[in-house]
Amino acid sequence: MKKLIGIFTGAALLFGLTACSSDHSPLSESSAKKALEREAMFAKDSQVGNFNTGFYEVSEGNLRNLARLAAAGMVTYTTESVIEKREEREWKGYWTGYVTKMVDVPHVFAEVALTDAGKKYVVDDPTVVRSDLRKVYKANKDYTEPQPDYMNADDDAFNKMATRPVSPADDTEVEEIVVEEVEEAPVVEPVTVPADNTNSRYNALMAKTSITGQQMLLGRYKIEEITQVMCPEDMFKAGRGSCVVLYKFVDKTPFGYVLGAPSEGQLQDKEISFVLYQDLGWTVGSK
Repeated sequence: MKKLIGIFTGAALLFGLTACSSDHSPLSESSAKKALEREAMFAKDSQVGNFNTGFYEVSEGNLRNLARLAAAGMVTYTTESVIEKREEREWKGYWTGYVTKMVDVPHVFAEVALTDAGKKYVVDDPTVVRSDLRKVYKANKDYTEPQPDYMNADDDAFNKMATRPVSPADDTEVEEIVVEEVEEAPVVEPVTVPADNTNSRYNALMAKTSITGQQMLLGRYKIEEITQVMCPEDMFKAGRGSCVVLYKFVDKTPFGYVLGAPSEGQLQDKEISFVLYQDLGWTVGSK
């Protein structure tokens, strides 16, 4: 009976060692790929770009992007153009002095909205950290540090000093300073805006500005091949390994094309180093 128990005990120990060695074996193609797929870079929702909806002033580049996204069925937009009148003072020399002139400054505003097709690419909570860390820090998403009451205390001594009228003491002697008369150099005055209602429409459009930022899916990175895996005995004992990963940017969306995501399907390579952790196994690390 004791012999039989010994056999079972030995088998259990052997199974335990085998299981441990399978979790902590030298780096391989499969373990390297598994570690890389946990990284935020290779998550399906991590590659996003910022895009604004609402009403706001646009540049020529913004208009070009809006036209392309509208052609792809992703957005709708309308534009309003307005000329702002600005008063400029230009120095023409000592004898002439300043010359005032009015200049026209063109502005274009756009009302931008996502279509139903465009809304499908909105990513509310893109992946930014490794999958296991995302679970750990999930509770921090809407965290706000509670503040004790004394953090509301303030002191307005400087404000009181700034608004208090200053009057010199009656017995203060003022030293007379003699200044040699010199010819004053002209002062360059800044651009001014007319005080009348010339720019009422421009001001109204500026006041109407309202922007909502969106994070739009651009595409994703896909692992193509793991090669040049390096984990000799000395590196394995030190819990280190490395490989080269070949990957592509795929499933490029209309927002990816317009907002400048990496080229679709172009093969790229990168050398990756790994660290062996007892609880996580092989994990992407820093070199």
